[in-house]
Amino acid sequence: MRRYSSTDDINFSSVSRHRTIDTNSSLSSDDKKDHHLPSHYHKDENEKDEDSAQSRILSPPTLPLLPQVSHITSSTYLYSLCAALNSCNLGYDIGVNTSAGPLLQSSLSLSTRQLELFMGSLSLTAMIGSFFASYLADRYGRLPGFIIASIGFVLGLIILCLATSFTTLMIGRIFVGFGVGFGLAMDPLYISEISPQSHRGRLVTFSETAINIGIVLGFASGFLSKEMFGWRYMYGLGIIMPLLLLGTILTRVMPESPRWLLSKNKTIEAQAILEKIYPAGYPITQLMQHISETIEWEKQQQYTTFDKPNPSCIQSIWHLFTEKWTLLRHASPAIRRMLIIGVGAATTQQLTGVDAIQYYLIFILEEAGIQRGNRQTTILVALGFVKMIVIILAGYLFDHLGRRPLMFTSLAGMSHML
Repeated sequence: MRRYSSTDDINFSSVSRHRTIDTNSSLSSDDKKDHHLPSHYHKDENEKDEDSAQSRILSPPTLPLLPQVSHITSSTYLYSLCAALNSCNLGYDIGVNTSAGPLLQSSLSLSTRQLELFMGSLSLTAMIGSFFASYLADRYGRLPGFIIASIGFVLGLIILCLATSFTTLMIGRIFVGFGVGFGLAMDPLYISEISPQSHRGRLVTFSETAINIGIVLGFASGFLSKEMFGWRYMYGLGIIMPLLLLGTILTRVMPESPRWLLSKNKTIEAQAILEKIYPAGYPITQLMQHISETIEWEKQQQYTTFDKPNPSCIQSIWHLFTEKWTLLRHASPAIRRMLIIGVGAATTQQLTGVDAIQYYLIFILEEAGIQRGNRQTTILVALGFVKMIVIILAGYLFDHLGRRPLMFTSLAGMSHML
């Protein structure tokens, strides 16, 4: 079957409606109009499906404009801070491993390679955890994802505290990695779904701010390292925050995402939460209709849908592998560019090694001639505070200056410093 090229002098809007027909059958007006085309312009079913899918993704729903939200309610702040506790767990893991790394190596007689495997394994297991997080979040809700992340942190840190060998350390690290992966996938998603659009940029940065607060706390735990086995107490303190997060969920302080509730047709529960998130007098009914129509449109963009209404677990996992690529392949040029830029920015950030190098800051300070433990910890805490202040400032500027100017300013500053 020949595909169309840019040199084909045909009307693509007409061809996209064309169907392969039997000349003996009755013709509709569209069929008669296109019937004169050569046979090689007729499309098979797969090509028709692709054209139909492409036309759907290029036609988002026309929705009425909603009024601006004048201020952020206390409930929105509370829910965002509860979700940010999960990011704080990740930050603490980075900070505590930076401070505890040398003690851990001395206490358990780890080789340099074993220490590197211990530090680096987190990224691999977190990647696996975040991959499955989207499926669980869409099927069972956002709160179960937070619960899985917290349980992963608690179990992993308990195993690390009791570890007496490299094998035990790695088992604990795997649990922590899964917790990190689920947490990183849930936090920004949940916060964005409970945030008014005009304040979303500021509130989503709570997640990044919480990561750096956790890093500072992890760095500060180095003041507890007065003896070789002090690393066990340092890891043990990390159990506090996931337990707090579990408490906020189990006591129903932290509600389910209203967007997810609407996707499951739980309108009463969603309305009750939205009335707490938005100021009094805001048109909640209109907002719910807005969200529902957007969800319905997004469902139509799922090109790799299943024939069965309730797919099996194996089908769902395969769907995870194929859905992202299919959406990218059928996306409009504008959406494709946005995805490439967004994913590319995150990828290049990791390729710079800025996150990985934090695990080895103690060793870098020792090579620089700073040998005293308390002085090393003080420097680490100071670095963490500087980064945290800049992130808080950026969170405020996101909704005032926009994302693009801040991105270019950041790139220019890093390029100059390097």
